[in-house]
Amino acid sequence: MLGRIALVAIAVALACAAVLIEPTPAWACSCAPTTTQQAVDRADAVFKGRVTERDRTGHGSDARIELRFEVSRVFKGRVFSDQVVLSPRDSAGCGIDAEVDSTWVIFATSGVEGTGDHAVTRLTTTLCSGNLPGATAAPALLGRGQFPRPGSSDTQEKTVRADARVDRALAIAGFTALGLIVLGGVALVLLWRPGRPT
Repeated sequence: MLGRIALVAIAVALACAAVLIEPTPAWACSCAPTTTQQAVDRADAVFKGRVTERDRTGHGSDARIELRFEVSRVFKGRVFSDQVVLSPRDSAGCGIDAEVDSTWVIFATSGVEGTGDHAVTRLTTTLCSGNLPGATAAPALLGRGQFPRPGSSDTQEKTVRADARVDRALAIAGFTALGLIVLGGVALVLLWRPGRPT
């Protein structure tokens, strides 16, 4: 009898503890199966390259991975020999787990980030894009491809960032100079008064 009471007490305690625990949602990436042809049709850019850098950037909803590729062949779109591609930060958000020195055939979409003078075009890919990891040879339906454009895809973005820094520095210098002129004028008015004995 005492054993049953103990079991009931334990069951009640566990039930109360379960009510106090707040469940957290589990997120998982779920992709519909895709063929290489479907991936090509959906992509703005298709290329084969080796990952040279993998950087985590952004915070919160802007968190992502920037993958830098050394591109060997381009099968579709405008791709540079040094190409940066964005992907969600983790596999739960459908980000690709591309390690440095791994080779991939990447299917990416193009999008504009930012506004006005700060707008830049970027390539993005996910687990659902149809990317082919470790690809030693690209699928035959992609053809032979062509060489990538020379240079880096983020040259424009670096230029925009540099321009923003120069603009900010010029604004600070301008306000500082204006402040000094105003202070000089106030000092001159206070020190120089007509009719004041010298």
